[in-house]
Amino acid sequence: MHPETIIRFPVTNLVSFSDERAFVGDNLTPEYLNVVKLAPKLRSFSYHDYSIQNPMSTPPSFPHVMSRSLLELSATSPSFLRSMELPSLKEFTLTNAYDADIGEAVLKCPVDALGALHEMLLRSQCSLTQLHLVDAVLDNNLANIIRLIPSLQEFVIDFYEWVDDYDRIMQSLATQLSNVGLVNGSFQHCTVPNLQTLGVNLFDIHHRPVSFINSAFIDMVASRLHRPSGAPRLTKLELWIVEGRHNLDESAANALKSLRDEGLELDLNPDGEDPMLRLYY
Repeated sequence: MHPETIIRFPVTNLVSFSDERAFVGDNLTPEYLNVVKLAPKLRSFSYHDYSIQNPMSTPPSFPHVMSRSLLELSATSPSFLRSMELPSLKEFTLTNAYDADIGEAVLKCPVDALGALHEMLLRSQCSLTQLHLVDAVLDNNLANIIRLIPSLQEFVIDFYEWVDDYDRIMQSLATQLSNVGLVNGSFQHCTVPNLQTLGVNLFDIHHRPVSFINSAFIDMVASRLHRPSGAPRLTKLELWIVEGRHNLDESAANALKSLRDEGLELDLNPDGEDPMLRLYY
């Protein structure tokens, strides 16, 4: 099918929609915003087109639309995100939906995608429970987004191309996730207190070293496992990083693996290539 082909269809009973065609530069965005606006039963929407803008040019803008039914969204276009208000949204994935497993070149999300997501969440005031970021270009909006969604239960971030500047941002995120404060007479995590699943996956084939996977990161994970009885706690950690890239010594690695005995489900390097992080059953 030609990338710019528009197929119009009745949306009265539309529940789920996905378009995975190659990029044509936001040409379909107005049409799909209209679908989101007019489909009263729409629950899931997936659309990954966007326009690659000249840094000096003005990005396209579209009228705002609202959907009170949409629960799940996977998208890439900053213009698309900035145009929506989704008060019922529960699950969001930011991805270009390319398939690295079949050799497709890494294609990062637009530079301003996190900023656009932040704007959408501010406007929507939704209670997001799942957030998945795939090759997002990290900036300070990451911390702002996490602060906006205290209801978050699952957060996964994947990197197929690592940038050295991300270390500072991810280290700051780990600190943010560690912070606790006194709430109603008991200490609670200040940010996403209901977090149950955390995933950090570095699939970057260039194998650049990262420093934020260190003992402080393990301490953060442990602090979210060791919660008072009845309080939400971390139940699963997914961590994929090849041997030699992390900043863990043997003591920190053993401390991480010991958390499995305390009830934490660990998914560490599925191929088991790093002896330091190898799990024995």
